[in-house]
Amino acid sequence: MSHRKFSAPRHGSLGFLPRKRSSRHRGKVKSFPKDDPSKPVHLTAFLGYKAGMTHIVREVDRPGSKVNKKEVVEAVTIVETPPMVVVGIVGYVETPRGLRTFKTVFAEHISDECKRRFYKNCSARLCPMSSIQAPLAGGKGSLEAGNEPHPHVVPVYLPLTPQG
Repeated sequence: MSHRKFSAPRHGSLGFLPRKRSSRHRGKVKSFPKDDPSKPVHLTAFLGYKAGMTHIVREVDRPGSKVNKKEVVEAVTIVETPPMVVVGIVGYVETPRGLRTFKTVFAEHISDECKRRFYKNCSARLCPMSSIQAPLAGGKGSLEAGNEPHPHVVPVYLPLTPQG
């Protein structure tokens, strides 16, 4: 019997299978935090892009460790967070099968680079029948020049407490 695993061990972790190209460049939020009526109205998500990696030298504060109060070099990830602008509001209606988009209203101050993401005629109005509203937040593009041709637009959940 041969011992192949010693001369050519497996390449990479099985946790990253299947190895394939990503279906979308922009990630998606799987779930938003629960609404807390005691907190003020606030946005619950923000766009961030991985710009690269570097290393830092920091002092470790871990009592009982060999490297306690010593300087170590660690890898860090640089996350680029370009400024975001609210470009519209999406109204949702609660149905027996979950939330369904009802109407979308766009702002009047949308920049030309952001308009390329939308249809030509977007004259929709938000109706009072919609029970949940989420602002459409669009990033202003990448901070690095020429990295992204037009900004990503994502709905961001806005926790609103019912009045009554």
